Amino acid sequence: SAFLGIKIDKTEGGKYYLSQPGLIEKVLSAAGMTDCNPNTTPSALEPLGPNVEDEKINESWEYPSIIGMLMYLANNTRPDIAHAVHACARYTHNPRKSHATAVKHILRYLKGTKTKGMILDPNGKHEIDCFVDSDFAGTYGQFHDQNPSSTKSRTGYVILYQGCPILWASKMQTQCALSTMESEYL
Repeated sequence: SAFLGIKIDKTEGGKYYLSQPGLIEKVLSAAGMTDCNPNTTPSALEPLGPNVEDEKINESWEYPSIIGMLMYLANNTRPDIAHAVHACARYTHNPRKSHATAVKHILRYLKGTKTKGMILDPNGKHEIDCFVDSDFAGTYGQFHDQNPSSTKSRTGYVILYQGCPILWASKMQTQCALSTMESEYL
């Protein structure tokens, strides 16, 4: 009923429910947040920037370790946290207090949604569907003009087979990558 920490439950009608409550408990414990108050969203509304003027992280937990556990969750059963986790992962090399606050926001969300996961409900049709969204420099003007984060674009996609998600991502692209893409299509 479990594989690599992923709990698999077969429900009525041939549906499969994938969840990772054990890993969520582990990450909450590692961050010392087992008794935290839950959040209803995985991230705050403001974009997360480098915040180099902010003070350095001062937590009892290791930022890269917590990010690694969150990435495992986001890539297996919790695509709802992928955007927030990837935004925090960008600053693993030099985390600041604001980045720790963003990670805690994700953890509070997981506390409130610990038993949630992904439902796979195959529709029997051998079809592949793909849904894509992007914001093309959506963070422009959010940060100082000389900051490389000010001209980044986010692209996200989900690929479904028989109505079930098999691959998803939320990726940040730099201005250089965008310029290369534009020149190829112009």
